[in-house]
Amino acid sequence: MDAAGTVRTARRRAGLSLRQLARSARTSHSTLSAYESGKKVPSLATLARIVSAAGFALDLELSPIAGVDGFVASLETAPHDPAPTSG
Repeated sequence: MDAAGTVRTARRRAGLSLRQLARSARTSHSTLSAYESGKKVPSLATLARIVSAAGFALDLELSPIAGVDGFVASLETAPHDPAPTSG
């Protein structure tokens, strides 16, 4: 779930209006609305604060992304530029 969906789901599950959650999270309702719509993306700290204000804890999980293995492998085999030397 992306940040917008996380904010929206937390607010709805808590049964809060945008204004109520914004007040509890110490932000404006217009900023919260922008987060929910995906027009703005909150920092991780802000996202955690909003979710906490709704009465939930933010739980992150690392999951592999399809197709990334090939990309990472190509980076590992690509020739590297030598580090610049001063002098």
